[in-house]
Formats: sequence, structure tokens, C-alpha cells
Amino acid sequence: MIITTTPEIADKDVTWTSSYTNIATVSSLGVVTGITVGQATIKATSIFNSDILATIDVVVNPIPVGDIISFAGRDWRVLASESNRVKILSVDIIETRPFHNISEPFYWASSEMRAYLNSTFLNRFNETDRARIVETTITNPNNQWYNTSGGANTEDRIFLLCIEEVVRYFGDSGQLAAGPQRYSNSLSDKYNFVRIANLLGTPTWWWLRSPGWDTFCAASVNPYGNLYVMGSNSWNSYGVRPALWLQL
Repeated sequence: MIITTTPEIADKDVTWTSSYTNIATVSSLGVVTGITVGQATIKATSIFNSDILATIDVVVNPIPVGDIISFAGRDWRVLASESNRVKILSVDIIETRPFHNISEPFYWASSEMRAYLNSTFLNRFNETDRARIVETTITNPNNQWYNTSGGANTEDRIFLLCIEEVVRYFGDSGQLAAGPQRYSNSLSDKYNFVRIANLLGTPTWWWLRSPGWDTFCAASVNPYGNLYVMGSNSWNSYGVRPALWLQL
């Protein structure tokens, strides 16, 4: 905010206040920061005469879905936006690693990938950023084409997208609901290009948390954007695109 006075030479020393600091704060220099969705009144009061003041209403809007935001030194795409939090997905693949590097049946709940994301990876965030990552209930649907169990719901702070979320957020051509076509084990449609993700500038396979055709496989997206509903062997070293709910 910038103070103007009449006459112009009048003293401009003021105290700044916000009517709702949980919605918007204002610094001693008049810099307003939105905290959560809503409306607040910012007031500037002369330090010499409290009867001399000015107010302005500010509105904090939700972060639009599809926007790219910066958090913890990375770019993230906003998938869903609520009043005080957003669901975000890493724009790029951050690394490659196996989903579950043991030859045994697994679910997202018991996978090495989930354990890694919610321990080693989570602890890479500094304390301030880590405190903003919200623990949330993650539902794990069965594979729609092969009816492979997705296992129990989980409580996670970091997670991967499931098949249904990729279709919901990247585009739905109806192929998933239609079921597998002859000789087809993947979704290939007009949304392939938006499902492509890069590692250091190169399109790369990336994991989803959904099971594949059996509980030795996990669903994935290939470098051309095809969504492999049938899944890939869990010990393959594919890309990791973490998702999370971020407190605003």
C-alpha cells in the first residue's frame, strides 16, 4: 500500500493494521500478504493523530487450478484449490527409483515408495515448509480394468496420484470408464501430451500409486503420455512426481 496525503508535504508516518490477520496481514511498510480466502480491511492510522486514517478492503481469492506455484525450491501444479489449502503435483519428475524393490505382493499402504516419500523425502523439507504439508486421508481404489485391490486407505503427507486422479486432473476421454479394448493395456488419447513429464528435460516414465493387473505391478505413465493401466513391474526404476496438500 502507498500513502498519499493532502497537502502532499504532510507527514506520512502511519501505523498499519488488518481487521482479520488470519485472512491478510500487513507489514510496517504497508506490504499486504494474503493468508487464506476471504476479505479483510487494511487501515493506515497517523501516528500523530489517530483521527486521521484511511481504510481499504482487500479480497484474497483461491489460487486458480492449473496455476504453477513455487514451494520448497520446486515448481508445482495446482490440481485442486480450497479455502485454506491446495493440492499440488510436482511439475517435473524429481528422481527415479523402484516402486517396491522386493518380489512380493504389495499395496500402496505397504510399498517402499510410500515409506520413502513419508520419511526420507519428507525430511528433506525444512521445518517451516514441512509444517505446511497436511496429512490427509488417501483413498486407494481398485484397478478399474483388472479389479486388482488397491488396499486400505492411508494417512499420508506425501503421495503419488492414482489412475482416477490422473484422468480427473489431466483430462477424461472416456477410455477408462469404457474399459480395456482388444490388445490394449493403456489409455492413449488426446490428453497424452499433458501427461508427459520430464526428468532433466527428457520425457520419462513415472509411477502412480494404483495397482496394475496384479499386486506385483503399479500403474505408470510412459514417456509418450500413455497411461499404463495394466501397470509395470514394481522393481523398475521409474520417475517420482510427489503430490501433497499444502496449507496456505
